[in-house]
Amino acid sequence: MAIEPEAGSGVGGRAGRGPARIVLVVAAATVPLGLFAESAFAHAGAGTPTLLYDLTVGWAFAAAGLVASWRQPDSRSGLLMACEGFTWFLTNLQGSGNDVLVTAGVLFGVVNEAILVHLVLTFPTGRTSSRPELALVVAVYAISVAGGLVYLDTAGTTAYDPYRCQGCTTGIHLFAGNAALMGAAQRAVEAVGSIAGLTVTGVLLSRWLTSTATERRLRAPLWLSMGTCALLTASHVTQVFQMGIQEPASQVYLLISDVAQLTIPFAFLGVVLRLRMTRAAVGELVLTLGSELSLDGLRDAVARALGDPSVEMGLWDECPGAFRDAAGRAIALPEPGDRRVADRIERDGRPIAVFVHDHVLADDPRLVRAIASALRLVAERSRLLDDLRGQLDEVRASRARIAEAGDAARRRLERDLHDGAQQRLVTLSMTLASTLRQLGDTPEAADVRAALALAGDELRQSLAELRELAHGIHPSVLTDHGLAGAICSLAARMPVPVEVAAAPDRYPAAVELTAYYVLGEALTNVARHAGASCARVSAAAERGRLVLEVEDDGRGGAVARPGSGLRGIADRVEACGGSVSVESPPGGGTRLRAELPCG
Repeated sequence: MAIEPEAGSGVGGRAGRGPARIVLVVAAATVPLGLFAESAFAHAGAGTPTLLYDLTVGWAFAAAGLVASWRQPDSRSGLLMACEGFTWFLTNLQGSGNDVLVTAGVLFGVVNEAILVHLVLTFPTGRTSSRPELALVVAVYAISVAGGLVYLDTAGTTAYDPYRCQGCTTGIHLFAGNAALMGAAQRAVEAVGSIAGLTVTGVLLSRWLTSTATERRLRAPLWLSMGTCALLTASHVTQVFQMGIQEPASQVYLLISDVAQLTIPFAFLGVVLRLRMTRAAVGELVLTLGSELSLDGLRDAVARALGDPSVEMGLWDECPGAFRDAAGRAIALPEPGDRRVADRIERDGRPIAVFVHDHVLADDPRLVRAIASALRLVAERSRLLDDLRGQLDEVRASRARIAEAGDAARRRLERDLHDGAQQRLVTLSMTLASTLRQLGDTPEAADVRAALALAGDELRQSLAELRELAHGIHPSVLTDHGLAGAICSLAARMPVPVEVAAAPDRYPAAVELTAYYVLGEALTNVARHAGASCARVSAAAERGRLVLEVEDDGRGGAVARPGSGLRGIADRVEACGGSVSVESPPGGGTRLRAELPCG
């Protein structure tokens, strides 16, 4: 089943409002009917404990029907429970002393058993799921109505009848005349009722044996109702074989039957509340975890709430076209006829996630939608994180390309200066020196010699500055002697003593160049701002990363402000996928640590 985001509607929607109103009317009518029916039952001689038990059973079914209809408006189970409570009291009208009410109590009171069978066979949807199930429900209703018609003319034939009292009427006899025929009809109806009862009990037992652990927990009312159905079936069997039950034993039987039926509405109510609590647990999980909500965390929480460790959740992986769980394993979707169901979470017709669960959860679509909504949040969060990671990777790659392009441009500029302007200046210097040698020591040449000597000095100074500029653009010592040699060269130009600890290892050219500029900038900060008396520099490879450290004993308090040297170091290192940390307590010196990937 595919689940798209809901547009947002009230609980249950308009479709569930009509049945909910009917349930409300039936449940409300159960209150006065129960009071009147129990007064009739009292007229027939029922004691106070029996009356209280009877009232509790009927009203419990009505209350459970109201709650079930409110929590699951799309299900008919709430209506069936309310009708079960209403018809529960109709039987007691047999003690009213009024022919019409007694007749109504007989004809409609026996429908109570049929409604109970209908409820337990179709829980929790209240709808039959197959033709044999529908046929069984219709047959039970037909047997109940036929039994009511027959009972009108055979009332009082059993040894114990709770509604027969002094002065009570037996109602309107529709088929009076042939007592033997009606007795045989009664036994036939009871025989068919016994067969139907055994069939219903067998169906419930078969469902129990073939159900999953999750289904057994969530459908507890069905299993509790098996005992009730067995009791009702036993009642029909006694009628078939004309087994006389004396009054004390019959009273015990009625009490046990009432208590057994009393457990059913509370069990149904317990299932409804359990599903509601599960939905609340899912919502609470989303609120509690917030931004930390993850696929495996949601799966584990839902599995605990449902008591079903077989629950699976996965996100859609576009490349292989499959759903994958939190560990990256592909999820095998259930085949048709499997007892597990796969709910695909979609957006705009495209799959984004899947929720694989026991088929019994399909009976509570609100719970499935709640879990699907939480899973959709996980999927959207994962998608946004993937997009963000992709953008960050692209930014890092772009910064790395910019840095590499800048390094390449500096290398070209250094090469052009070395091969162009620097070579021409060297040639010019040699030409001036040669001209000076060719001039004689005559007084006339003295002024020329002085001018040429001055020009030579300026030329040598310009050449030295040009070489220093070329060295700053791209240090040739780095190319010739590696990072260790370049660090020693930097340390030699420092105004304070610098201890160097660097192995003569070679690293990728881009890594060495970045390391050189990081150390150069850090040492410049030491010389200009730290007020240090000494410094220490180290460079070493650790687990595929080049670790650089610069320490000084200066005043500390260094801060990476925008445009500062420290900010430039961080930008340069992060562009290569590295990291920088700075420890600079006031008065405690500064320690800079940079890590560059070099594997």
